[in-house]
Amino acid sequence: MLNILKFAYGHCPGPIKQLYGVIPIPSRMGRAYRHTRRLLHATQRWPHVKLEDYQREQVYQLLCHAYDNVPYYRKIFHELGIRATDLSEPLEFLSTFPTLTREVVKRHQTDLLARSIPWYARHVLSSGGTTGEPLRFWAGNNVYGTEWAFIHDMWSRVGFTPGSIRIGVREFPAARKKRWEYDPLNKELAVSTAAINGPAVEDYFNQARRLRASFLHGYPSGIALLARYAEKSRKPVPELKAVLAGSEPTLPWQRELFERVFECPVLTWYGQSEKVILAGECEYSSHYHVYPQYGRMELLDERGTVITEPGIQGELVGTGFMNYAMPLIRYRTGDYAQYVNGRCACGRSYSLISDVEGRRKQHVFVAKDGRMIPATGTFHVWNWSMLENVREFQLEQNEAGKVLINVVPTGSLSELDKRNLLRAMRAWSGDALDFEVRDVSAVKRTARGKVEFLTQNLTVNERERHFERGFATPADVRAADNGPGAR
Repeated sequence: MLNILKFAYGHCPGPIKQLYGVIPIPSRMGRAYRHTRRLLHATQRWPHVKLEDYQREQVYQLLCHAYDNVPYYRKIFHELGIRATDLSEPLEFLSTFPTLTREVVKRHQTDLLARSIPWYARHVLSSGGTTGEPLRFWAGNNVYGTEWAFIHDMWSRVGFTPGSIRIGVREFPAARKKRWEYDPLNKELAVSTAAINGPAVEDYFNQARRLRASFLHGYPSGIALLARYAEKSRKPVPELKAVLAGSEPTLPWQRELFERVFECPVLTWYGQSEKVILAGECEYSSHYHVYPQYGRMELLDERGTVITEPGIQGELVGTGFMNYAMPLIRYRTGDYAQYVNGRCACGRSYSLISDVEGRRKQHVFVAKDGRMIPATGTFHVWNWSMLENVREFQLEQNEAGKVLINVVPTGSLSELDKRNLLRAMRAWSGDALDFEVRDVSAVKRTARGKVEFLTQNLTVNERERHFERGFATPADVRAADNGPGAR
C-alpha cells in the first residue's frame, strides 16, 4: 500500500505536489514519526542503565510477538523448549538465540512474516543491490515514518530541521531529459548521479542558491564528483550548513575534500535496508553512536562471542525494534566494525563503534565522454521483478562507456528478463553507457566470500585521465580529438 502511494505521488502533476508540500513534514509523516521524535528527544540523555532497561523491554515485547505470530521463530522457541512466558531475562536469552542470515531469510520469507500484520499494513523492500546478492523482505507501513524520525534526529546534530531544503545527489532516469528536479514533498533539489559534469555542476549550484538549499545529501562518491568539479572550476559553491554523506563509506580524503570545498561540517552514518542497526556521528566525534532505541546491536567475533575490547573488529549483528511485520532477530549484517570504549563528550550514553567495513563499497563507472558516474544508485532503478530469476549478479567495466552485467540465474534467464534489465539501465544512464547482459556460472568473490557489486578494471590513472576529459565541455573534447595530430 505504501509503495502504491509513493508511486501515485511520483506521477502527480507539479501543482498537486506543491500543494501537498505545504503540509508540515511531521504532519505528513504520520503518528509513528511524531512519536519517535518525541521518544528520541526524551531519551537521548538517559544514563546507560536506563537505556539498558528500555532495550530489555523492547526485546521482551519483540520476542513475545515473534513467539505468538511468526511461524519461523515459534518453531525455534519450541526446539529450544522455551515459551514466551519464560523470558525473565530477555537480553540474556537473546544472546543465546540462533543468528539469522540472508540465506535463511531468502529460504523462509513466508514463515518470517507475522500473521498478525495484514498485507495492506506492510510493504516490500529490497536489499543487496550494491552487494550483488538481492534480498526481498517486508516492513510494516509504520517503518517509513519511524526511520525518517531517526534520520532527522541524527541530522539535527548539525542544524538540520524537517523544513530545511537540501541538495540530494541520487539516481533518477536520464530519460527524463532533466539534469535536476525539485521535490516539494521532501524539500529536495535532486541532481542525477548520471549527469555530473562541469557545465551541469554550475547549473546545480545556481538552482541550489535560488532555492536557498542549506544541506548537501547523497552518496559520498557522487558528492566527491560535485566537489572536485567545483574546486577545479573555482566557481562559487552554495553556502551550506553541512554535508550529509550516507549509503556508502566516506573515505578520509573525501571528508577532507568536502570540508575544504564547502567549508562546513560533514556528518556520516551507518545503516542497512534491513533496518536493524543505525549509528551516526555526533557534534563532537567521528565515532558512530549506535541508537539503542532503534535496535539491539551485538559485535561478535568469529566464535560468536561479544567483543568488549577496544580496537577489536567483529561482525555487526542486529535485532531491529521497529519492524513487526517481518522481525529480524539477531540478523547477521555482513558488515564489520571495531568496538570503541568509553563515552563521548556529547553526553549520550550510546555504544560507540568505528572503522565500519560495510558490504557497500564505493564504485564508479566511466562514461563514454569521460564522466565519472557513481554506481551505488543503479540498483534503485531496477524493480524486484527484474531480479526474481537472479541468484547473484556483478557489474564489470573494462573500458570507458561499456559495462557488462554478469548474472548467475536461479534457473534460466529469459530474453525478456535481459531486455528488462537493459531497459532499466539505459533509462537511468541515457547514452552515457552501453550495457551487455551475460549468463555466467559464478561471479568473483572477496576473501570473505562476498560478492563485489562492480569489478572495475580501469586503473586509477585511467580513471583520472577520463575525469580530466569529463571535466571539459563537449566542445573542448571535440577540439582536443580533432586538434593537431588527430586522426
